[in-house]
Amino acid sequence: NGSVTEMADPSYACAQCCNRTCYKWCLVERHRLPDNPSTAQRLRHDLLCPPHGRTGRLLAGLAAVLLLYAALWSLFPELSVPGTCITVQLPDSTNSSNSTISSANQTDSIRPSTIKQKCTGGLFGLYLVFTLSMLTGELFGLIPRCPKLLGMLLAGCFLRSVPFLSDFALAIDKTLSSTLRSVALCIILLRAGLGLDPKRLRALSLHVGLLAFAPCLTEAVTIGIVSHLLLKLPWAWGFLLGFVLAAVSPAVVVPSMLAIGSEGYGVAKGIPTLVIAAASVDDVLAITGFGVLLSIVFGSGESLALTIARGPLEALLGVVVGIVLGLLLWFLPPAGHRRFVFYRFCFLVACGLAPLLGSVVLKLPGAGALACLTAAFVAAIGWRSRDGWTDDKNPLLAPVDVCWWIAQPMLFGLIGVEVDVGSLQADAIGLSLAALGIGLLLRMVASFIAVTGAGFTVRERFFIPFAWLPKATVQAAIGPAVLDTAYRTGAGPEAQAMGAQILTVSVLAIVLTAPLGALLISLLAPRLLSRQVLSVEDANDPDAIPMDERPHEAEDGGNYLPVDGDDYDKGAAA
Repeated sequence: NGSVTEMADPSYACAQCCNRTCYKWCLVERHRLPDNPSTAQRLRHDLLCPPHGRTGRLLAGLAAVLLLYAALWSLFPELSVPGTCITVQLPDSTNSSNSTISSANQTDSIRPSTIKQKCTGGLFGLYLVFTLSMLTGELFGLIPRCPKLLGMLLAGCFLRSVPFLSDFALAIDKTLSSTLRSVALCIILLRAGLGLDPKRLRALSLHVGLLAFAPCLTEAVTIGIVSHLLLKLPWAWGFLLGFVLAAVSPAVVVPSMLAIGSEGYGVAKGIPTLVIAAASVDDVLAITGFGVLLSIVFGSGESLALTIARGPLEALLGVVVGIVLGLLLWFLPPAGHRRFVFYRFCFLVACGLAPLLGSVVLKLPGAGALACLTAAFVAAIGWRSRDGWTDDKNPLLAPVDVCWWIAQPMLFGLIGVEVDVGSLQADAIGLSLAALGIGLLLRMVASFIAVTGAGFTVRERFFIPFAWLPKATVQAAIGPAVLDTAYRTGAGPEAQAMGAQILTVSVLAIVLTAPLGALLISLLAPRLLSRQVLSVEDANDPDAIPMDERPHEAEDGGNYLPVDGDDYDKGAAA
């Protein structure tokens, strides 16, 4: 009864016979899942060959994790094994050559800056951060409306806080960690720049500036006054703390806004475009204020006038560099290139990484993120008009999204690792929370007022302060800088104590606002923002269909759905 193939090829007939008799008990094609299966039945069915369903994906992910570690161990065996950290106390090298103090007294006078940790196994720590962040992110993603980055942040904090695992986290090289965070931030800024709507941005340009400046300055001044009254910090130190806390985190805000934009929330009014564009300007202002106050407090060699002028100059430089790079991307690679899309993607990533990483080397940190975002924005304008790469037909979105899928757990895991919960001073937590809460409250009020007159409904204006809440990236970078500067300059125990207090408030700000802000953006968007139904292609762009270019009934069959209780027709008419 064999087929023609089985009779012509005995080996094929043998294989088919074994398939029918020996393997059929474990093949999924031989077993039908019953109607209304129990959890145990579904699990057994998922484990049949080949493994499939959620269990199959879990097994595939586990295999990928193990194979990745095997590859790393094969390439870097010494760096890929679990390491340990030891504390080393070194002599104070700043005064040892000219000091007349005896060796005994000199040992007693060693500053904390000379106590260092030597760690091994940095690559294993990096691997652990990536895999654990990826796993927890996927688990949190199973919870409705819960952002994956929340799980990734908590995974990094967990690794840093648990005594046994903290050695692995501390073994990661600080320079490498900072570079990887910058690379991941570059990817999401490029993705945001490609999706910005130029017409909507032009219409909201005034409110972009207001949203960037008003909440940042309001929070900085409020924290400065409150910290002087509650935390007993000097005025200069209080305002220094204010600018540390005033910066919003693009690493949290941008992916959160892209996520709700892909579902159609707020895109009709350009809310994702407004928030994303203002985020980078907000950071430039906060970093500039921080630099000015740090110069005043510690008396750096740079003149105060130059320090004050540095912020606007960095912002201007970032915009100019971004425009130049964006125009360059109009013409590179040349049309007709055999691998046009691949090389255009490579040029795009290079034009994002070069200013973002180069600005740190040139000590112009405020210019990098703005240049990266501007380059992608300008490039996308040219690609739409010259090549017909509209937002629903841009072939670069897919590879950028894949890169972000890989970079996201690394970014938020490493941000979580930077949060040292052990540095919190118990006696200062209560007053620090009070100062932080008052600053955030007035920041939200300023954000609500800043978007007055932008054509938003009350519900939409109420959403923006919550989108303007998360803090993480900047605080993780400059929060410890004050204490490090106090140690490095020998500013004395009083300055070191105030630096530790600033670090405490920075850690609290990250722990509270980063996960809470991301969660509130995801939960409040369906309740406060009007939803525009998008096609599958348009869902790739946060502002795919500008309000002023479509009638109330979308041309592709979609329509604008009002949220319950929101008089959307009046808002649209406005």
